[in-house]
Amino acid sequence: MDRRVHRPLEDQEFDFITGMAQGTAVLAYFTGSWPKAVEASRALDAVVAEVAREYG
Repeated sequence: MDRRVHRPLEDQEFDFITGMAQGTAVLAYFTGSWPKAVEASRALDAVVAEVAREYG
């Protein structure tokens, strides 16, 4: 499986990347630097890691 990690900086770039996926799963993982976002991101880290193991 081809794994790619990319951090789009603009909405148009995100739309382009997800549009090019055509039939390939795309996991969009959004984070932030404010305390509530960091807390939520850490809570999801285990879930994202499990998805990566399962589909990697």
